[in-house]
Amino acid sequence: MLLMSQREIIKEELLFLLENSELLLSSKRYNEVLEKVVNILSLLDNKSLSLFRFLDFFKKILIVLDTKKEISDKIDILDFLIMAVDLLKEFEDEIYDMDFEQINLDTFLLQSSKQLLLLNKELIKTLSILNLLQKDELEYFLKNNKFKYKKKIDLILSPMNEIIIQKIKQITDRPVVVVYDEKVKEKFNTFDNIYFLSNKLDEDEFNEALIEILNTYECEYIKDRLNDIDTLKPLNETITKLQNLQESASLRDISKIISSDLALGTKLVNFVNKPYFGVVKEIISPSQAITFLGKEKTLAFSFGLAISDNLGLNLDNYNLNETKFYKINFLRLQLANFWYRKVNFSDFIVISSAAMLGAIGKLFLNPIIDKIDKQKFKTLVKIDRLFAENEVLQTSSEEISANLLNHWGFSNALVNSIYYSNNIENSLPEYRHLAIVNYVIFNTFDLNDEVDEKIVENMVDFLKEMNFDTNLYLEAIEKIKDIK
Repeated sequence: MLLMSQREIIKEELLFLLENSELLLSSKRYNEVLEKVVNILSLLDNKSLSLFRFLDFFKKILIVLDTKKEISDKIDILDFLIMAVDLLKEFEDEIYDMDFEQINLDTFLLQSSKQLLLLNKELIKTLSILNLLQKDELEYFLKNNKFKYKKKIDLILSPMNEIIIQKIKQITDRPVVVVYDEKVKEKFNTFDNIYFLSNKLDEDEFNEALIEILNTYECEYIKDRLNDIDTLKPLNETITKLQNLQESASLRDISKIISSDLALGTKLVNFVNKPYFGVVKEIISPSQAITFLGKEKTLAFSFGLAISDNLGLNLDNYNLNETKFYKINFLRLQLANFWYRKVNFSDFIVISSAAMLGAIGKLFLNPIIDKIDKQKFKTLVKIDRLFAENEVLQTSSEEISANLLNHWGFSNALVNSIYYSNNIENSLPEYRHLAIVNYVIFNTFDLNDEVDEKIVENMVDFLKEMNFDTNLYLEAIEKIKDIK
């Protein structure tokens, strides 16, 4: 319970702060505002206001402002202090009535998490990691910070209230690192995905520890996202019906199923009318589109369109837009049609489906790249897409495509032929020839929507090594060159 003298002081300090805050803040007299806050917090009953533990944090800010005036502009606390005063104004009536029990300062704490996080990051740059409270080392981190990934980690100072850390974790998807002293670490041990670094580390140790934390976090983040495949919603009923069709199903059977789905039918019509299909007369109905495509291509395109809708179609990290992505899939399908259909027609449904679906893993991986290392990936992907995926994500889009298709109940032949396309030597014997064909189709048109002669030469060498006849492949390439 507060003594009357304490209550009077608090009231005096709060009223002064409310009446003079605009003048103090506009003249950058941050110290005076902070001193008032510190005085108020020092007098409050911390047990009844357990969430409101900014006292130590504000003291650290005061150390910076009081000892190194020239760097105060580097700590952008103005917005934070304005918000603090505005929130306190909500309790003006209670302050006048000295009814402090009705002042819910927890509201301020929880609403301030984002600003608090930003302030903490600035303070850690300014304060010494060796000893956060030693005044003679305040410029230590400011002058000499080699850590290049600091924008990918959120740093906060301790001591810090547990609920503050929980709230901060809710507003950031980056790893949260608490720079702590030995006295407070124990109470944070129950938190998941919170990392701790001692304030006794020197700069090199601190940077090495941050890199290790970032690598750990990224590996866990990727692992969690890949596990999300098992929670993806099912494909729509139309696709399930198409999946369950017998191999002997006719074009009329397929047309009946697709025509009952207005959205898919419309997308198929719009898709077939794209310029690179070379349609002489505009197609206006799903049945016309299905007749034009034929059984295998209709199934492949239907599956591809449905899955793209399910995952979303953003491929900016691969430097692809929707038009280029679908054109690449179209060229893959044409290569399958002109080449492998003549080699082994019985496998054409699997190969044509793989041509359209082998790249869907890119759709799933694109947002993960955003959270891991977008810049590094976009640099590497220009050199080699598979290397970029393995370097940044420790997986490949083909592996993810196979896992997605397995989740959605596609055939073992389709799943395995895609999964092992980059790992042919480990493929089961019955899927090896399919994996080889997929490797060639996927690499002939990967991120390129035109024939690349150098890539074609590499694929010819590979096919010879795999004891495949290359003549039909080269004939198919010449036909694709003629597509306008």
